[in-house]
Amino acid sequence: MFGGWINDAYSWRSAFGVQVPFLLVASILIARFIRIPMAEEHKNRSLWQKLKRIDFLGSALLITGIGGLLFSVTALGNPVGLGGAMPSIADKQVWIPGVVSLVSIVAFVMVEAYLVAEPVLPVRLLKIRTPACISAVYFITSCSYYSLYFWYPLYFQAVRGYSASAAGLRIVPLAVASAVGSLGAGLFMKATGKYWWLQTIGAFLPIFFMGQLAFWTPTYPGKVGEYLSIVPAGLGLSAIYTTLLVALMAAVSRAEFGIANGMIYLFRTLGQVIGVGATGAAMQVVLARLLRQRITGPGADKIISDIQHSIA
Repeated sequence: MFGGWINDAYSWRSAFGVQVPFLLVASILIARFIRIPMAEEHKNRSLWQKLKRIDFLGSALLITGIGGLLFSVTALGNPVGLGGAMPSIADKQVWIPGVVSLVSIVAFVMVEAYLVAEPVLPVRLLKIRTPACISAVYFITSCSYYSLYFWYPLYFQAVRGYSASAAGLRIVPLAVASAVGSLGAGLFMKATGKYWWLQTIGAFLPIFFMGQLAFWTPTYPGKVGEYLSIVPAGLGLSAIYTTLLVALMAAVSRAEFGIANGMIYLFRTLGQVIGVGATGAAMQVVLARLLRQRITGPGADKIISDIQHSIA
């Protein structure tokens, strides 16, 4: 909401710049007050020995793989020229980064499995059913959750003509519901010691929300519905994240807590990036087809191109 107001009052670039002071303050507070005791076996190691523990090769391959995939997906969803023409898989701006991504990801898996002692992605944990399934669910739900975060306010701007601040205001209930859902799930598990049914119900709530979106019209669900319709998705997805984290901690040894937690947040981050990129490409392809069907006549190509680039 605040970012939307900044965008309306100044520009979208200012919405990024205004975050810098907050990040600087956070960095100072972390450096000043966060003190994590170092394990005894690491205290006498040199700086070089400590740096050798960092998986630079795996990190570089992962960044290259995900970056190439994003470049490919983005290129596939970007219109070329006037008239809404979309590139194909055979175009070099699509297939070259796609091949780079595939090679890098395969190399990343091999490096993580066989070469490094402390990998970014502990492949051995993915051979265990529970951590593997939890990682997959984190990835899939993150694709959905962050795509929703991106496209929900954009819908109000592009379709209903709201300002950026008004559209951002309608995403606030999602943030509130997410906090309530996560806290409520933790309290429920503390009180009952169970999480299976909570996790199952939480999985169906976002499905309910996504399904009812298909029935939206210019007048439905109304002003109140614009705010409250998104609440089930926030409650359900946050409850899933909380219960899955507990399930993961129960499935690995105490010594692996940090590694396992890092692994699922890696999949969560990948889901954020890939979900928004893939849905953006899909939306552009569908939008281009519908615009060409409905906008014809003199100047149609420029109108279509302007519409596509306004939400690209």
